[in-house]
Amino acid sequence: MGIETARIVIRDGGQISTGTIGAGAAGNIMIRASESVELIGAVPEVSNDDIPQSDF
Repeated sequence: MGIETARIVIRDGGQISTGTIGAGAAGNIMIRASESVELIGAVPEVSNDDIPQSDF
């Protein structure tokens, strides 16, 4: 997956991710930002009970 932009801001636990339903690797993420990439804040503490689960 590729993202091309002038600026990208990811804050307060925000995510960019790849995934797969089947076997194998989900893939890479490439971010190309001509001006800036900002990662701001922190992920709040969560327990495993707070993370959504999916069964396929």
